Amino acid sequence: MASSLSDYAIYASSIAGKRKQISDKSSLISFQYGDDTFFTVECTNDIVSVTKEDKIKDDPEAKIIMITKFFVEQTLEVYQYIIDNNYNDMYKQKCSALLVYCENSWQWHDFHYSAYLMDIDMNKAEEHVQRYINTNFSVLAYYNLACIYSIRNVKDIALEKLRLSIDAGFKDWLWMICDDDLANVKYTDEFVDIIVNCINSSSVNDDIERWLLYIELTDKIVDYIVKTGLDEKIECDDVKGSCDHPEFEKLRQFRIFGCGIER
Repeated sequence: MASSLSDYAIYASSIAGKRKQISDKSSLISFQYGDDTFFTVECTNDIVSVTKEDKIKDDPEAKIIMITKFFVEQTLEVYQYIIDNNYNDMYKQKCSALLVYCENSWQWHDFHYSAYLMDIDMNKAEEHVQRYINTNFSVLAYYNLACIYSIRNVKDIALEKLRLSIDAGFKDWLWMICDDDLANVKYTDEFVDIIVNCINSSSVNDDIERWLLYIELTDKIVDYIVKTGLDEKIECDDVKGSCDHPEFEKLRQFRIFGCGIER
């Protein structure tokens, strides 16, 4: 999800394009630039080509995606190099960037565009996320759907989607208890049970390492543990966890983080 103003700006400046997978090693992305100009970037066997056209044929196999402004700018620069017959190192560098985007980055940006849509049109956000069920983004897709239904205050479906996300591999319980998008479900008994199961299937050291990514959320984590009595619900073994970060003193009181014991 977009987590900063810079992220928001990136998604807000997105441009609609179309993508077609031709084969395992070949794909293309096309987009409109201006009123009547279209560019197509085709990547085949690690070779990039950029073409400019007055119109693009309607291809039912091409799927609409959201692309970054940066990708558009890189495409225009590569095209200019081609027009100038200038195939220098900078041209090769920009072609490599286009290749990476066409092969991988496009999907990351298009998927996370749904977070931007959540602030604009929840129905469109849900529709966008649904496209990523049964893909390599299934874990996050189910999680985002849980957030969408929580915001709508449809608690049963939100919890169902959250369980599906966890079953698919999402285990970041620290993020879950801090995520404001889950505010309408995070204090339900069902949600607490989900968190307990996540904690019981992890280890103190893993949780401490994950917490180090969220140090700024420490007070929020402490507040949730205290309000839900979470620390008394987990299973523990007699092993101690440790961390020398000053903020960890706020967590040292909890069994979850190895107060003399580790699960």
